Amino acid sequence: MLCSAGAPTVSALVNDHTIRLPRQLRRSVGVSLVNRHGLYFEAPAMIGLEAVLEAGDTAFDVGCSYGVFTCLMSRMVGPAGAVYSFEANQDVLSWTRRVLALNGLDNASRLIHACVGESTAGSVDFFHVPGAHSVASTRNPEIRAFHAAAVPLAVPLLSLDEFCENLPAQPRCLKIDVEGSECLVLRGAARLLTVERPHLVLETHGLEVDGIGGSVAEICRMLEEMGYPLLDLEKGELVDGAGYSGRYGRQIGYLLASMKLNDEDTVRRIRRRCVP
Repeated sequence: MLCSAGAPTVSALVNDHTIRLPRQLRRSVGVSLVNRHGLYFEAPAMIGLEAVLEAGDTAFDVGCSYGVFTCLMSRMVGPAGAVYSFEANQDVLSWTRRVLALNGLDNASRLIHACVGESTAGSVDFFHVPGAHSVASTRNPEIRAFHAAAVPLAVPLLSLDEFCENLPAQPRCLKIDVEGSECLVLRGAARLLTVERPHLVLETHGLEVDGIGGSVAEICRMLEEMGYPLLDLEKGELVDGAGYSGRYGRQIGYLLASMKLNDEDTVRRIRRRCVP
């Protein structure tokens, strides 16, 4: 249920940025009202974004959930940039609209209700997890073993290649957090990745990807074949595909793929920020 315009809100320090959130979301996004030093929310992904995003960029938040990263990315690209946010869970997307409005960013981001994947053809079953665990919503039917209340809903399927055909500016950065659909998203963005070479900040879900399509090894192989250098954002070190997939083939990991990694100073700055 959406909160009304007059509903209570909370000011939260998230990744060193102050944002306002509906009070109802503080448990859903992990915001602590007593932690005066703030929350470090998916810090590896934030480190990757700060390393590659620039003012004026067009960026995609693929799997935007409650819109926390959409807010942060919108501030990074500034008024001259643009953020397009994609989310398959319609209920969560409604909260994203509210979060953006509370932070004065409702005109800075474009929200798209779709399941981003391998093609633009009809719809797919997306397993909607209700309530505070909605961030676990996924295309993987195995989610019902962990969240019995997960309900399959038909959601429009969308490929990034087709979405980008008529955009005024192509994305310079993709942040992808899609609970196991990473491989399918990249397959549907092959032209974009080959031609435009955007930076990618990926949360890889080693266990879930197997039940949807592909593998962490395939993700790395696709990116390496396109010439992308890879960096493990958990450890802050350059890595080859075999090394990354060996570490994170059965667990969550954070991967940066970017031509900026050919610059030693960029790698050095990222390494300093990562926790070994």
